[in-house]
Amino acid sequence: MKKLLSILQAIIQAAGLAVTLVELTAEGTGEKGKAKEDKAVAQMRELFPPEMLPEAFRDSYDIIARMVIRAVVAFFNATGFFEKSGAPPT
Repeated sequence: MKKLLSILQAIIQAAGLAVTLVELTAEGTGEKGKAKEDKAVAQMRELFPPEMLPEAFRDSYDIIARMVIRAVVAFFNATGFFEKSGAPPT
């Protein structure tokens, strides 16, 4: 159980970093939605390679990564971590 929690923590951290990096670069490129998610998955593959998952989950890496990325983005949006485009800074 401890190893599973450690893996979960690492994949959430990788997703948070990947989303932040992609969001920062998207400010200059204007990319949105799926294009940013695809880049975040690719970034996660570098930060947290599929080989770090237990073998049974490696084939589902992209599905897992996308779920975690979406959860991280939802959290960041809910907490105001990212400014919405067109919204005045608070």
